[in-house]
Amino acid sequence: MTALRLSPAQANVLRAICRGYFNGGRQVLRKHVQTLEALRSRGLIDVHNQPTDAGRQVFAPPQVEEDRRPGAARLAAQIQAANPRMSALEAAVQAKHRYTTKERSTAC
Repeated sequence: MTALRLSPAQANVLRAICRGYFNGGRQVLRKHVQTLEALRSRGLIDVHNQPTDAGRQVFAPPQVEEDRRPGAARLAAQIQAANPRMSALEAAVQAKHRYTTKERSTAC
């Protein structure tokens, strides 16, 4: 949910609810009541202060594994093609080193 924006208080309370730390007992402060109402109005928690599916999706990891450095994978393939005896792991380590150093960095 990239379009959803939460205040820091809303994010903290929702995270605590999802982890089971927030019990909503008798000592709920006024600011907590306002935060709970805001989360409830957005559909992130239900009437019993339990997270809904939309609330769980806020802190869920992304479903698709994204390659954070597409240039490093391309560089590793080039290194392994140039050195056929080199293992894929060694090529990946060398590509990561070349990719992250300033003087040999490549553009993505």
